[in-house]
Amino acid sequence: MKGQFLLEIGRAVPAADSYRRASDLAPRQAQILGGLGRSLLNMETAEATAEALEALREAARLDGADTGIWRDLALAEARSGNDGAAALATAERFMIEGRPNEAIRNATRALDLIPRGAPGWRRADDLTTIARRASR
Repeated sequence: MKGQFLLEIGRAVPAADSYRRASDLAPRQAQILGGLGRSLLNMETAEATAEALEALREAARLDGADTGIWRDLALAEARSGNDGAAALATAERFMIEGRPNEAIRNATRALDLIPRGAPGWRRADDLTTIARRASR
């Protein structure tokens, strides 16, 4: 809670420190890792973005239903120059939100940017199929 409060009042550095401590105590908690990632993104440095990317990838793996984590992960991927992964994370978020047309658009973009056959490409291909079925 301390990390969230600090982040909400615009104190990203102490918020990240608080979330790191919480993560040390509870390392497999998606919400804590998501808060850490969000705090780090607010620092807007390359080092903080790299750390945020690691935390947010793990958070998304642990809780694939949290749209905020997917939103933050897409931002971290984009800042890191991973446009295909950013499009894929955005497609994941839109599918969870029940917005299949937006998911199709972003998954298709991911297919164009991620090497064919790579795990991310396969997931984008799956999302495209699932979203097309959902949009009928």
